[in-house]
Amino acid sequence: MKLEKLKQVVLACVAVMLFALGIAFTPMAQAEGGFAGVGFGQTSVDIDCDLDITCSAYDSDTGFKIFGGYQFNPYFAFEVAYLDLGEAKASGTDSFLGSATGTIEASGFNFAVVGSFPVAERFDLMAKAGFFRWDLDLSASSSVFGSGSASETGFSPMFGIGGSFNITKNLGVRVEYEKFLDVGDENTTGQSDVDLLSASLVFRF
Repeated sequence: MKLEKLKQVVLACVAVMLFALGIAFTPMAQAEGGFAGVGFGQTSVDIDCDLDITCSAYDSDTGFKIFGGYQFNPYFAFEVAYLDLGEAKASGTDSFLGSATGTIEASGFNFAVVGSFPVAERFDLMAKAGFFRWDLDLSASSSVFGSGSASETGFSPMFGIGGSFNITKNLGVRVEYEKFLDVGDENTTGQSDVDLLSASLVFRF
């Protein structure tokens, strides 16, 4: 799923949730305190194929995250998350490498500031920005040079948008689109942007 389609899905989810909230609810702003949650969704990796004859990329997979943080007030929170962004594959032929295949897997810890803006009863829009401390594994093989692998770690900027719905004082749901920029090392594993569209359960305490 490409970036433009991911944005359309997020906007559609937000529109559906806003429409559903036409029913009157008791206002329930997010209160100060800790929170934790778990989410699942689809990842998409922007693979830049350098093979000069043919190349096909399999860039979508399932991702998940476990997160927690502290809500300082109804508008501001800090969040830490562990994310597994799945894997992406590319294959093709090249005049120098011959037939080649490659697989990358990314995971790591995310640190973000989260802003919330109430737009309806029990419903908030969200935006976040921070840094992703990633671990990236690359395995590749070619008919000319055989197989090899590389692993790198580093930090990359990230941002996200979404919406949250407070079912009760202690339970909520989120729909989020997050983008992790330039994951990987340009000289060894290559760099790619990774997108995650997810739905999460949030527990407040």
